[in-house]
Amino acid sequence: MLKRDGVMTKEPVPTTFGPPTPELPVEDVERAERHYRDELGFEIGWLYPGGGIGAVSRNRFAVFFRRQERPFEPAVHWLFAADIDAAY
Repeated sequence: MLKRDGVMTKEPVPTTFGPPTPELPVEDVERAERHYRDELGFEIGWLYPGGGIGAVSRNRFAVFFRRQERPFEPAVHWLFAADIDAAY
């Protein structure tokens, strides 16, 4: 049961989802960010201290990079919801 306007209901509460955000494995996060900025027109969003993970974005689309060693594991996609509790 979910609570909507103070009343318990079995009806799901709608929520909105943003576009999926891929997390790509790379050997060098800063180098990947520079490539996406310089060659593809993205903006560097952030870089975690130590360079283990960072992000770039363009318009409403973002890409996360995570430092990994080869062989790379499959890419991860993040999905963000306005109200995650309502999504379940």
